[in-house]
Amino acid sequence: MFDGRVTAVGAVIGKAWVFSARCGAMSYDVTGAVRPNSILLEGRAPKRDKKCKVTRYRDDELLFTNSYSKPSRPAQTAKPDRKQRLRASGDDWYAIAGAFPEFGDASDRVSELAGSWFVLDTNECLRFTRNYWVAAAGPMSERDAKRAAGSARRFDAYTKKCR
Repeated sequence: MFDGRVTAVGAVIGKAWVFSARCGAMSYDVTGAVRPNSILLEGRAPKRDKKCKVTRYRDDELLFTNSYSKPSRPAQTAKPDRKQRLRASGDDWYAIAGAFPEFGDASDRVSELAGSWFVLDTNECLRFTRNYWVAAAGPMSERDAKRAAGSARRFDAYTKKCR
């Protein structure tokens, strides 16, 4: 069980619970991130002895997945051309307005945004979750990335450093 919230920058914070028939429920703090179709949380779950006293803590990871499945698109037969897939470069910041498992979904999001947004393959950035396509603006300074993310706040845009 989890109770929490998503912050303005896309982080998830809250409480999770461990349950015991003998000792009942006990909460602990967790943090994490919203990912495409899931939320991944981490925290230190308490371990209790027979008298219900906390004796130690263990690393805990909780993954909540979205069971909703939208109708699938026709399969993409060819990779997007180089102009559509602009490679990420160097040690720069990006504004991200959505991450998607399919290129077409990221492209649809880009079409809803004004300015220099494009589709970026997350495999091009070491700090990004692999195997997704993102609606991105960049590379740019961190300050400019925050401004660009602000212009796409209706999509819960955030900033991220590539390398």
